Amino acid sequence: MAWHQLHLSEGARRTQRLGFHVGLNYGFEGTTNRVTGINLAVPYRRNLVSGDTDIAFQMQPGISIYDNNGVLFGIGGPLGVVAGFHVSPMLTLDVGVDIPVLLSFSNPAGFMFGPQFGGGAEYLIDRNLAVTARVRVGPQFGFTSSGSSSQTGFVTLIGLAYNAR
Repeated sequence: MAWHQLHLSEGARRTQRLGFHVGLNYGFEGTTNRVTGINLAVPYRRNLVSGDTDIAFQMQPGISIYDNNGVLFGIGGPLGVVAGFHVSPMLTLDVGVDIPVLLSFSNPAGFMFGPQFGGGAEYLIDRNLAVTARVRVGPQFGFTSSGSSSQTGFVTLIGLAYNAR
C-alpha cells in the first residue's frame, strides 16, 4: 500500500511516455508485511496498438529501500501489458496484467515475483485533469536467504492526474 506517490511523465513521442515516480510505501511490495519503504522508479510506457482500444507495454525499473529490522535494498519493478477501452471521450476502462519483480541484496537477499491481474478506469474531468483508479491482485512468490514463501499480493491505486502541457 503506497500512502503517497508522485508521478511525473513526459511524452517523448505520441506512442511512448517516460516519467519519474516516488512512492512512500507502508506494506512490502503489495503484501500485508508491515514495513515502511521508499520506491524510486522511471516508468516507461509504449503504445503497441492505438484506436478505440489501446494496448500498451509498461515497466517501472527502479530501486526500493525498506526498513525491515535493518535496511532491505533492492532493484526491480513491475513489467506489464494493459488494454484500454475508450467507452466515451471522457471515460476509459482497462484490464491488465503486471509482474512485479524485486531482487533484494540485503536483509534478506532474494528474489520476489508474481503475476497480478486486474482492471481500472480513468475519467477526464476536463482536458487537463483526470481521476484514475486501478486494482491488481495475484500470487507473490519469494525466494530469499531466509527461505521461500508465497502469499496473495494486492495493489490499489487511486490518483489525480494533471497534464501540464
